[in-house]
Amino acid sequence: MYDETTRAAYPFLARLEAAAPDLLAEVAALDEARWAAAQGYSDGVHVCVFEAGRFLHEFDAAAVERARADCPAAAAVVGTIEGVRLAGYQRFVQGAGMAVHTDPRANNMVRCILGLQLPTAEQAWWPPGRARLLDTRLPHWARNDDAAPRYTLVLDIQMPFPVDSSGWPPWRLDGPRDLARPAGDLPEAAFRAQRQLARGGGASDPGPMLAGGDASEAEEEMDKDE
Repeated sequence: MYDETTRAAYPFLARLEAAAPDLLAEVAALDEARWAAAQGYSDGVHVCVFEAGRFLHEFDAAAVERARADCPAAAAVVGTIEGVRLAGYQRFVQGAGMAVHTDPRANNMVRCILGLQLPTAEQAWWPPGRARLLDTRLPHWARNDDAAPRYTLVLDIQMPFPVDSSGWPPWRLDGPRDLARPAGDLPEAAFRAQRQLARGGGASDPGPMLAGGDASEAEEEMDKDE
């Protein structure tokens, strides 16, 4: 899915993939109380955020701590990845999905999504157990029409270099391909303003995985998952 140069630049891909069997067992066994509805999505999209970093104040801190305690395998592997700003499991029940959309991101942010249990149709281009990189400025969407839940692990990661997604494959092969990418990256102030306006201009942003905008929550340094 990625060449050796890309995998070397994002070494956490291999670590996440090696942990995939344990993570699938963990997410499938999660207590229903650990799942929260993802605001802004269709019914049936749920998240379990266990790492919020400097954005912990935007979440129910006690719920994040309980989730971390109930997700030891995920917390362990995510703890080995430098620059993680937000992380959690995401679940789509049968019939749940999100529309095609794009979101701004800071120049050095990348979203990484590990496919744990994926719909049959999606497996045509995304084998379960593989981790993928997503530039949220490009069109992305997801849907689950299978009876089994769609499980992914989603991370927003701040890289020590500008993220160039020009060589990455399109996010999906069953709809619009990548549209014209932005001519340049948004200055931080503009990025913050656009993200806030996209979510209604509120002063307090509850965070991408919970609020439903796939704009990177970690800004300078996660939503509609994919």
